[in-house]
Amino acid sequence: MMFSIKIKILLIILFMSVLLSCSFLYVCNEEINKIRNKNIDQVVAAHCDSINKIIQKKIESIKELMGSISQSPMLQAVVEDGDTNTVTDTTRGIKSRLSVQIFDVLDVDNELLASLDGGLIEDEVEKLALFMEKITSNGKTDIRLTVRKDQKLALIIGAPIGDKEDPVGVLIFGFYFDDIFAKEIFEISKTNVSFLSNGKFIGSSLKSKKGLFEISEAMKNKSKVNLRLEWGNDYLFVPKLDFKNWHKKLSIVGQISTLQYHQLSTNMLRSIIYATIITLVLGGLISIFLIKRMTDPLTKVDSMLFGISSGEGDLTQRLPKSSNDEVGRISMNFNQFVETIQKIIISVKNDTSGLNDVSQDLSKTSVKLIDQSNIMEEKTILMANRSETISENSASILEFADKSSEDVSELNLIVCNMSESLLNIADDMEHVTKVAEFANEQAAETTESLEILAKVSTNIDTVLNAIKSISEKTKLLSLNANIEATRAGEAGRGFKVVADEVKNLAKQTEESAAEIGKMISAIKDQSHLTLKRFNPLNKGVSDVLNCLVDSAKDIKKNAELSKDMSEYASSVESLVRQISSKMGSSSDELKEISEGINEVLHLITETNKSGKSVDECVDVVEEKAISLKALIDRFKV
Repeated sequence: MMFSIKIKILLIILFMSVLLSCSFLYVCNEEINKIRNKNIDQVVAAHCDSINKIIQKKIESIKELMGSISQSPMLQAVVEDGDTNTVTDTTRGIKSRLSVQIFDVLDVDNELLASLDGGLIEDEVEKLALFMEKITSNGKTDIRLTVRKDQKLALIIGAPIGDKEDPVGVLIFGFYFDDIFAKEIFEISKTNVSFLSNGKFIGSSLKSKKGLFEISEAMKNKSKVNLRLEWGNDYLFVPKLDFKNWHKKLSIVGQISTLQYHQLSTNMLRSIIYATIITLVLGGLISIFLIKRMTDPLTKVDSMLFGISSGEGDLTQRLPKSSNDEVGRISMNFNQFVETIQKIIISVKNDTSGLNDVSQDLSKTSVKLIDQSNIMEEKTILMANRSETISENSASILEFADKSSEDVSELNLIVCNMSESLLNIADDMEHVTKVAEFANEQAAETTESLEILAKVSTNIDTVLNAIKSISEKTKLLSLNANIEATRAGEAGRGFKVVADEVKNLAKQTEESAAEIGKMISAIKDQSHLTLKRFNPLNKGVSDVLNCLVDSAKDIKKNAELSKDMSEYASSVESLVRQISSKMGSSSDELKEISEGINEVLHLITETNKSGKSVDECVDVVEEKAISLKALIDRFKV
């Protein structure tokens, strides 16, 4: 999966934002938990006054009812046990038989309940407060009695917290009473008392006038009795709940004061500043790491290009491909370019060695051709001198004809050898021409590769412009942060430090972008310099190619001349033989022989000049081959 430099920068910004948000949420959650745990007692104390008022009001109402029925001597209770209904009247001697228990899961010392003023026992809130999942629909204070044999009697009052329509919890308060006071509390008119044993209904009693009751002796056999009190139409019953883990369910919610909110916001602000500084430091380190990762391959490219442009480059080195972004693609393209140059240099080097050998062979053949032409010239001059003596001394015609026939035969043999040599030279020159054409094509491909490298270097300028734009925007952001920090005064000192860090980061980014720009400019310059250095090489190969083409043409022409000379020498030889056989040639025929010999002499002179021209071309080719070999040997392949 390939990512561009722009996408990487965007990912860095997103990473910093996510890290800052997570830090903010974590710090906020920690601060809220601290304040919640620290201020539970304060929240409970804030509700004490209202709760005390509710308790006092209930106690007063109970006492008023007690005053109206204080003359009632007895209390009746109906207990349903299994299939038998039994009604038992008892006296008031319940002191030794009944007591109260505040649920089985609590181990409450009686001394903790020794508060008759209706106040809250603040030191034992957790032991006296039982969390209620639901309260009655009317939202009033609930009263529950739990009685058990051989224990004392207590009053449990539940007061809702918060809105009565939608309360958030209930505070339960316990009060200890002596037997007489407890008895008087329950002497309430119009009171319906229901008995529950282990969650099962076992009896009820309703007295419209007196409403008096006492607990029957039969209650001794019950392990636990819960009383539900009904005052007229007001149901004050709280559903039975599971209090096994009551201490884990305790939940007291209250308002947090303005001072606490201010403290919370101050702590959050300080934590956000710390988190921002840490995020910026991490972002700076990541940015420096990425910039270094971007510049290292470019530095290696610049170093290798400098070595190639100076003519002493090592073409065996390759850049490592560490990523799939623009820098990675530059490394891959540069490696392909260097590999292409290496192949071209190796091919040219091999062809240059072959060209040097061919030029040496051509030089030897040219020297041999000149020597043979000189011999032919000497022989032809000798033939001309002898042909002149024919007219002066006819007696020696036969001898001269025989000698001329031998000379012409030898001349014919020399011409044939020279024709074969010229054909071999033509074949060699054709091979050399192909080699030079291939070298010319490779030089053109090298020039094209250098131009592509220059274009790729130009495309990197777009990325550098994007980095510079981000740096400018970061500077503007740091300037705005400094202005806001100055306005905030002492509270904005932390933001000012962050702004300075952002400014320094923007400055470092700008300097890094400028450094990358310099490196890219250096790559461009080195590419152009390399291209400039390759132009003379390309021109030299073209000159060698042109010279070889001209030499090939001259050699082909000389081969044709040699062929004509061979044919002409054969005709002269035939003519001389005819002269020798007939022994009676006319003077006109002697003139034709003389003219023919002069033409042969002229052809030999032209052949000698062509051989010298070939020798000069061979010298030029050899000189160019040596120069090209020296230039190629400067590169390490």
